[in-house]
Amino acid sequence: MHIERALHQLPTLQRALVILRHMNGMSTREVGAILGCSHGTVKTHLHRGLKKMRSCLGFLKVEGF
Repeated sequence: MHIERALHQLPTLQRALVILRHMNGMSTREVGAILGCSHGTVKTHLHRGLKKMRSCLGFLKVEGF
């Protein structure tokens, strides 16, 4: 539920990249081919999207882990 909420806060492209790469297990090159983006663009937007999600989900961190 928290992950879904964090995903919906991302811009559309970043959300699509995170879903295709991390939930569907595609490579960054496969994701780029599907979305018509270069490999570098995929990596950049994926990094930004994951960074935003980490920020949104930061309250879930448990000390000591």
